[in-house]
Amino acid sequence: MNPERGGRQEAYRERTGRRRTAGPQRAGTGREKSTPRREIRTECWETGRPRQTGGNIYQDSAQRDSRRKRQEPGRKAEADRIYTREIRVEKAVSRKRKKRKRKKASFLGGCVKLMAGIAGTVLLFSLVFKVIEEPPWLDKKPVKEYPAEMESAVSTPQKSGGMLSREVEESLKGLAKEDDRVREILENSGNYPEQLLETLANNPETLDFVLDYPEKKDTSPADTIGDVKKGTVPFLLQWDERWGYREYGGGLLACTGCGPTCLSMVIAGLTGDNSITPYTVACYAQENGYYEAGAGTKWSLMSEGAARFGIQGREISPDESAVVRELDAGHPIICSMGPGDFTRAGHFIVLTGTKDGKIKVHDPNSRIRSEKLWEFDDLRRQMRNLWAFE
Repeated sequence: MNPERGGRQEAYRERTGRRRTAGPQRAGTGREKSTPRREIRTECWETGRPRQTGGNIYQDSAQRDSRRKRQEPGRKAEADRIYTREIRVEKAVSRKRKKRKRKKASFLGGCVKLMAGIAGTVLLFSLVFKVIEEPPWLDKKPVKEYPAEMESAVSTPQKSGGMLSREVEESLKGLAKEDDRVREILENSGNYPEQLLETLANNPETLDFVLDYPEKKDTSPADTIGDVKKGTVPFLLQWDERWGYREYGGGLLACTGCGPTCLSMVIAGLTGDNSITPYTVACYAQENGYYEAGAGTKWSLMSEGAARFGIQGREISPDESAVVRELDAGHPIICSMGPGDFTRAGHFIVLTGTKDGKIKVHDPNSRIRSEKLWEFDDLRRQMRNLWAFE
């Protein structure tokens, strides 16, 4: 072997890890081909295809590992990019969900605010209209809510068959425990009108009047109310025995005659005429259509009807300054009262003057309430209408 050639082959083998073989001899030289190197078939780790390698499989594995190490940063970078992209997508989806939730909450909140605004606007307009209709700083005449006024604080509808209601019966039994005269009335209840027994149950002050009914019911009514002084309003009771047993409006004047009794007091106080009794006014009201069945004395009796007896009645505002001004001028006032201290249905009373900043009252259904001085605010809450007379 040529030493020089052998040295080159040795250097090639050291450099490449392969042995360099000589090519075939030319034909006719008589020299055989050199023995080919041993081949090892393996599969490429990248393509999976068979490949031909040299005889040093361990060196091929080292090269593969080296190549993998060189490619590892690229793979990690790609994995990081994929992970980062997935995180970004997830965050974008989360932001969209939150945005939808915020929109939904904002929509619901807007609906609530809209409803609250509508309610506030309605309330504001209702208050404005109320102030426009009833200005608190102006004196105004009260609006008539009822075409006719219920008369008595104690009258209630009659029961069929003459049977007392449970409430009336229990009230009378309670009074009978304190007074034997009430027990006597209960034992002889058939001698008394049911309306009169209801009057007693609601107003114990009428006990003597009710007790005397069987004996005095046919007595003629008085012609006068007694001694009077012009300028001073006398105190009269609708259940006075002098006229209380007379009929008025389908019942007894004692039960339904507060309107005529109040007007009689005012007429006597302003004119000094004692001949205009409650029964006189009641007859005039009934004959001239100032009484409405099932309702009571009409308000028009206090203005139109009063003129028949020489006095003038005019509606005034239910304002304290207006009321005090009229009373200080000597003008008595008749008030139509609603349910409260004086009645359960409707009632008339007379305001006669002031004392110590309070109002003096003549209640034709009660001595006790007439002896009391009243705060104007307590009366104002129950007033329906007022008429000043002169």
